[in-house]
Amino acid sequence: MKKHFYAVWVNYLPNSAPTNRMLSYLEAWSKQDVDVTVVFTLPDRHFSKVPFQYSNIQYKYLWDVVSCKWRLFHYLIYGIYVRKFRNSLKSGDNVYVYGQANLLPLLRKRDDIMVYHETTEHPAVIPLGVKLHKISLKDYMDCCLKLNGIFVISSQLKSFFVEKGIDKERIEIVNMTVESTRFEGVVKRTGKFYIAYCGNASNNKDGVDRLIKAFAMISSKYQDLFLYIIGQAPNQNEKDSNVQLAIDLGIADKVVFTGTVNYNELPQILTDAAILALCRPDSLQAKYGFPTKLGEYLLSGNPIVITDTGDISKFLVNQDSAMIVDPNNIEDFALKIGWLIDHPEEAKRIGEKGQKVALKHFNARTEAKKIVDFMFK
Repeated sequence: MKKHFYAVWVNYLPNSAPTNRMLSYLEAWSKQDVDVTVVFTLPDRHFSKVPFQYSNIQYKYLWDVVSCKWRLFHYLIYGIYVRKFRNSLKSGDNVYVYGQANLLPLLRKRDDIMVYHETTEHPAVIPLGVKLHKISLKDYMDCCLKLNGIFVISSQLKSFFVEKGIDKERIEIVNMTVESTRFEGVVKRTGKFYIAYCGNASNNKDGVDRLIKAFAMISSKYQDLFLYIIGQAPNQNEKDSNVQLAIDLGIADKVVFTGTVNYNELPQILTDAAILALCRPDSLQAKYGFPTKLGEYLLSGNPIVITDTGDISKFLVNQDSAMIVDPNNIEDFALKIGWLIDHPEEAKRIGEKGQKVALKHFNARTEAKKIVDFMFK
């Protein structure tokens, strides 16, 4: 009999980091000796459903039993959904929960099931639950002590949980994952000469404003160079402030805010770039998390410029597989971009080495298998 487990996500939110991580897992699990029932607890604003079919993967949308298209209604009766799901589980079932800290106490009321939890951020910087349904940090940490296992994305995050009294043997590091097949057959096209950033276009998390400032420092030297900011800003105020920043710096005509792009189009856009950049500031989030967009950056084969936060230096070497910069030095970030432009052969070599790092350390099949092996060991 095949191994079976439930994988619980909040929703299918196209082009988001959690959803991209989920898709990489599903593709990997579909090729392993396992059956997975993927459970979505709430709809996104478009009531999206996974458009991809994988072998041995089934989808269950808890909110699908009610036809109401008023999203708030589903949040209001969310507790009914998850309790009904909990009660439907059979003794001995394995349940893997991505995020959704508020689900953990509810599931732990069943002592006859195995509950595992994945978190990719320090608990102090993320909502511990979903809108209208959150728990306190104390309750979260108390619940973590009772889980069968915790999956984290970095060594720093593992150390945090160990320091809180959780046995290190119950914590497994699952690296950031990439789907190498997404870049198969993608060939660099000639056209606009640009640097690209892709992700949740946030200043606090990813330092988009800092990247714009670094670009401004070298923009006059490279007249045909553009900066693409790919992704939706966390809010309108932040988007407006970055647009205004580009205007104030005199580079508004060279900074392109694309907004969200289609999941299938992203590999080509990243591949066509000259350089990929991530100017994360030094923060609690950067120290304990890991930028999931880095995998796609590296797979493109393009050189990257990235700040030295968290576990970055455990995988990448400066001027070998990436250009690594002190997070407090925007001027050096700009200089590293310029160096890559001025040294195209070395830049190509760095990009190729970075791609090898991604294939070796961030392979989705290897990382997804860690989860299965841990739950069924």
